[in-house]
Amino acid sequence: MRPSFSIVTCTRNSMATLAQTVASVRMQQGVHFEMVFVDGDSTDGTLELLRRVQAEGGRVQLLTGVGGGISQAMNAGIELARGDVVAHLHG
Repeated sequence: MRPSFSIVTCTRNSMATLAQTVASVRMQQGVHFEMVFVDGDSTDGTLELLRRVQAEGGRVQLLTGVGGGISQAMNAGIELARGDVVAHLHG
């Protein structure tokens, strides 16, 4: 059985690069994956884009309101992750 992957992406005002990050993950073939996004109170449209990505389907989780900086956000994303392998990809 193939392993599943959790791709954890921490964001804060990442609108300029986030679409490319999502497209990169979605281009993977033959791999079971979920995307976990942890947002640090974005104000530039990042959250709206993440909600659209979530609405498009697939295994997408979105966590907001995590304080404490990037380390705390990364740990929170790992806690949500359900894949056999966890990777961080920040956009």
